[in-house]
Amino acid sequence: MRNSSVRRINNAVRRLDWALVESELNPPDGSDGAPFELCAATRDDWDRYIQSEQQALRSRWMAWGNDRVFIVEFPESLHENLVVAARKAIIAATGTGSTHLEEHGASYIGNRVTLPDDINALIAFLEPDESFGPVRGLPGAVLPPGFSWSKFHTLKVAIGVSQGWGPAIQQGQAGQQGQAGQQGQQGQQGQAGRRRGTLNEKADAWRQCPGVEYVLSIHVSAGLQTREYRLDSIVNGQFENPDILHAPIDNNTVVQFDPWRLLGIPGGAFLPADFNNPVHFNLFDVVEPIIQGEQEDIALLERAAAAAAEQPPHRHQRRP
Repeated sequence: MRNSSVRRINNAVRRLDWALVESELNPPDGSDGAPFELCAATRDDWDRYIQSEQQALRSRWMAWGNDRVFIVEFPESLHENLVVAARKAIIAATGTGSTHLEEHGASYIGNRVTLPDDINALIAFLEPDESFGPVRGLPGAVLPPGFSWSKFHTLKVAIGVSQGWGPAIQQGQAGQQGQAGQQGQQGQQGQAGRRRGTLNEKADAWRQCPGVEYVLSIHVSAGLQTREYRLDSIVNGQFENPDILHAPIDNNTVVQFDPWRLLGIPGGAFLPADFNNPVHFNLFDVVEPIIQGEQEDIALLERAAAAAAEQPPHRHQRRP
């Protein structure tokens, strides 16, 4: 059953017309795209695929909802370059590199025995683009109950190119930490059934994960016209400022984190030597070089296409 679920999704990926996928995710006219429906799958099928090492398409390019698998990001350089740049900037901003705060990549946390079923259904196999947490055994860091060091993430990063913010999501009661029973059953059918991969949905899911203090969301449109971000601070499973809106990224955009919260250390306790207080960096300086590089690549391709169009048709010469 496990192998057949993975094989069925892989076969659907291999049959794709990628030009059609790209046109639906990133319409040529610059309008907002839509998730591309790949195939039918139960949540168990999808969770098996996420855990498989035999993926024809990385699961973090996709999302699951309403018994369907959707492709929500087109696998291209812009998205991945933004992920790499954000990772480097955050680690550099600590002042001590990865000595105290380390990267955990796109790893999922898996089911946690201390969480109710509705929360596990929502976040257990939800993959970020990048995540960070204190290094194993960092003095003073407090593990959330039921979590190991490798699953303790204080910062989640989500980057959308094809997928933007999506509709605003109100903080509901059905999915909050520690509430099970009838609400948990409702959460399994509702929240877990809408995992379509928008930035708002991801942030709303991550706020309910124990240990997560911040969610940094970045949206750069495929046409490069839109460059936006939002930094959500999370306190006791709720957005500290639920009314905060995403904002344009300009040359004054500074992202700032509380070092104690990043390291999972109680406020006022000793910080590791040389760890910056606060941890901050200019997001414009991170994003702008990526955008300029993309623009240069587009110009190169356009010039190459124009040059090729001017060449006379190639004629094969007969051998004497």
